[in-house]
Amino acid sequence: MKIGCLLGRSIRVQLQVMVLIVLVAVTAIIVSTGMKMRTDAVRDAENSALDLACYEGLSLERFVEGTHSMLVTLAETPQVQARDAAACDRLFAAILKKNPTYNSLQAATPDGIVFSSAMPLPGRVSITDRKYFRDALRYGDFSVGEYIIGRTAKKPMLNFAFPALTSERQPIAVLQAGYNLDRFSSLLQLHMMREDARLIVTDHRGTVLFRSGMGGEPVGTPDDRGPYMKMVGAAADEGVFYEDAADGGRKLYAYKRLRLSLTTRPYFFVRVEIPEEQIVAGANRLLLRNLLLLVGIGIFSLFFAGLIVQRITGTLQRLVESSRQLAVGTYDLSLPSSDYREVEQLNENFAAMVQAVQVREQQLEEQYEELAATEEELRQQVEAFLVSQDLLLEEKKKVRNLNQDLERRVEERTSQLERLNRELEAFSYSVSHDLRTPLRHMSGFSRIVLEDYRGKLDVAGVEHLSRIVAASERMERLIDDLLELSRVVRSEMRFMDVDLGSCAMTVFATLRETEPERRVDFSVQEGLIACGDPVLLYLVMENLLANAWKYSSKTEHAVIRVGKKDMHGKAAFYVSDNGAGFDMQYADRLFGAFQRLHGSEFEGTGIGLATVQRIIHRHGGEVWAEGETGKGAVFSFSIAAAPQHLDSSCRS
Repeated sequence: MKIGCLLGRSIRVQLQVMVLIVLVAVTAIIVSTGMKMRTDAVRDAENSALDLACYEGLSLERFVEGTHSMLVTLAETPQVQARDAAACDRLFAAILKKNPTYNSLQAATPDGIVFSSAMPLPGRVSITDRKYFRDALRYGDFSVGEYIIGRTAKKPMLNFAFPALTSERQPIAVLQAGYNLDRFSSLLQLHMMREDARLIVTDHRGTVLFRSGMGGEPVGTPDDRGPYMKMVGAAADEGVFYEDAADGGRKLYAYKRLRLSLTTRPYFFVRVEIPEEQIVAGANRLLLRNLLLLVGIGIFSLFFAGLIVQRITGTLQRLVESSRQLAVGTYDLSLPSSDYREVEQLNENFAAMVQAVQVREQQLEEQYEELAATEEELRQQVEAFLVSQDLLLEEKKKVRNLNQDLERRVEERTSQLERLNRELEAFSYSVSHDLRTPLRHMSGFSRIVLEDYRGKLDVAGVEHLSRIVAASERMERLIDDLLELSRVVRSEMRFMDVDLGSCAMTVFATLRETEPERRVDFSVQEGLIACGDPVLLYLVMENLLANAWKYSSKTEHAVIRVGKKDMHGKAAFYVSDNGAGFDMQYADRLFGAFQRLHGSEFEGTGIGLATVQRIIHRHGGEVWAEGETGKGAVFSFSIAAAPQHLDSSCRS
């Protein structure tokens, strides 16, 4: 559909619509850019908040590790090992003087009575109720306490403890170091924070240990329930989430959970809070400014486009009137003038068009006369073409008569060939019958002489008669094989799925019955399905397996395999044996009639492989052999698909 059909045919409307389309596109770009800026600002805020939480968490972990190292070192000192109170007081006081961030440094007996302190004690002090003391004795390792107001320092503090043990892992004393929470900010890198960010550190009970940024809530107060529960229930030790704040609005929370001891639950949560409206405030301001600027530009563009269209359409109206005069044949026209270069070019082109129309009109008259002469010539050519078409029809009729005569001759020749084939078949059976009768007489009478007169004949006579009997039987088998070969060539083929594996098993069972004493390792691969005539393919397997059985008869442990392999993307079936084999230089003689490579060493007529070749060729396939003298032979064959013009039950 054309744009003019959608927007009307007014240039003014279309130009205004184009301006609006541009404004809409620019608006979409500005809005999408603003949204991307909001997304980038949120992503940057999430990354910076999480980086800050992780960095501050690393600072706290280093502090705790330093405290842990200090307590481990003190636990190994002779003063602590001997529980020398005065020596421990001097040692602890010296350490506390160098590390004013600690409120207290004490040592208590395993029953919880403080026996040494860096600061003077008001009297007998017991710390058995303190979590850090109980955990240190329970686990025999570094422990972290909870937010408390120190009994001695009277300040908010966080206690750490480590047990001094004997070589038998028995407690000698428990060392305690109390950290002054008023100095917590000295552990943090607060200068790295955003102006709109807030850093909060809480212990595992949700008690605030440090709070910076907006607000002035003191330490020791409970943390906001919503964010605290989110951090406690999170699967990861660090992450980012959003939550509605208690003071209204929505906030971004990035947290880092610090696992300060392997034996106790996580102790510190470092959290960075940023109001969501502060994150996107800059992007929102920029988006609003761009949209207001776009509105002003759009109003000005529409007004300016209207002025231009008004000047252009006036000139076009005068050009339209001139074109109407040209349509009725008036060539003396007055063209409008304009300040626009394009309109002036249009006037020049219009004047050139008027001149061209005049010239074209004269040319059309001349061409009309030429067309009339061409039409007369074309009419004469058509008449000549019709005459040639009549001649062509007569030639086609002659060709059709010749084709019919050729078909009749082919039918007569086919009938003669069929008659000759029937006569040849009758002759073959007649000859075979006539040959069998004297053979049977020779064989029969020779057997009678051998049975009745064996005692009267010498050894040479018996041997001669035996040879006559064997030759008669071999001649009879040769006649049978020749008849079988002729039937293979003449028989009508039926195509269907044939299980060559089943055929092979049946043939092998028959062969084993003839010589049950032979040891033959016989195997057939599964899925040997071929498309062909079942009778002829059974005859193929019978001949190939009979050959393998015969030529492996002199092998002590004969092996016969029937299977299938891939030959250049086409299935090929094979029968292999480890028998006598053959020399490959005589391979081309294997499939010829009466060709026998082993002489009288093995019985046979030399017709079996020729029969196999005839059958495979009738199936459109190929047959070949590979072998080595004394190492066996492999006979392979392939079968083409069933002919398309025959009804077949073969699977596609």
